[in-house]
Amino acid sequence: MIVKELIEELQKLPQNSLVLVRGYENGHDKADSVAAMNVKKKLFPKNWEGEYEDKFDSDDEGGEIIPAVRIGSKRE
Repeated sequence: MIVKELIEELQKLPQNSLVLVRGYENGHDKADSVAAMNVKKKLFPKNWEGEYEDKFDSDDEGGEIIPAVRIGSKRE
């Protein structure tokens, strides 16, 4: 994916969305996907975990649901 393609994909999504990428490990891969999602910020993430999670029970109390965009690669 090149910048022009990324911009075109991002323009289709809510402009106030948080942008997320996969954290941890080394190296870099070419971005090849853009996906809208909802996340919650973790209260006490471990140092090897990301700050946000997308797997939560809709009945969970607390934690604001935040619209987000995840930029991914083929290895994820």
